Amino acid sequence: MLLAVAIVAGLIYQALFGPVHDSWRQTAVQLAAIGLYFVPQWMHGQTLPMKTWRLRLERPDGSRLTLARALARYALALLSCCMLGLGFIWAVLDREHQFLHDRLAGTRIRQA
Repeated sequence: MLLAVAIVAGLIYQALFGPVHDSWRQTAVQLAAIGLYFVPQWMHGQTLPMKTWRLRLERPDGSRLTLARALARYALALLSCCMLGLGFIWAVLDREHQFLHDRLAGTRIRQA
């Protein structure tokens, strides 16, 4: 589903601005579209795959994420991807198996 969001955003960008000569701009548009996919769903507590796996994203006190916290989680997750996924590998070492971006953003994933 995420790939579809990125592809559609790229196609819309190319339809509006023509062939890609500056791929960094198209990449920025695609990352923004992916953020528009994730952030509102995280604020609600679940993405579609999280519903399937019966997982829920929340703050440590059990409340829903604010816009600022969801944006912070997205930015930190992107940073983790740029660092070859080290923030995701962190979960193997973490005592509660939380991703690094969840630790830093003050969020957690739990069974729904």
